Amino acid sequence: MDRVTLPALSIKEPYVSLILRGWTRRGVHKRKTCETRSWNTNHRGKLVLVTSRAIDDAGMVANFQKLGGIMFPLGRAVGIVNVTDCYRRLPRKPRPLAAGMNW
Repeated sequence: MDRVTLPALSIKEPYVSLILRGWTRRGVHKRKTCETRSWNTNHRGKLVLVTSRAIDDAGMVANFQKLGGIMFPLGRAVGIVNVTDCYRRLPRKPRPLAAGMNW
């Protein structure tokens, strides 16, 4: 069988779990379809999601119940998503790091 090489993006838990399980940050049952980064990407198509070796502690406190106390192993490829677009996100309120690129 031939090997396929795909690009990957590392995301801290619990956010990779929220993306792959379809939760938003506010707990509404809608799919989380955007990931905000400070850089642009020209990549379109399949992208491997990898759990970072670090955990976002504040994110875990806020989202632990949504995840049922279960998260993916750290430092591993855990899913594949399809990148369809990348666009500049404008800040809603003036605050640091509010703007970025939505993938």
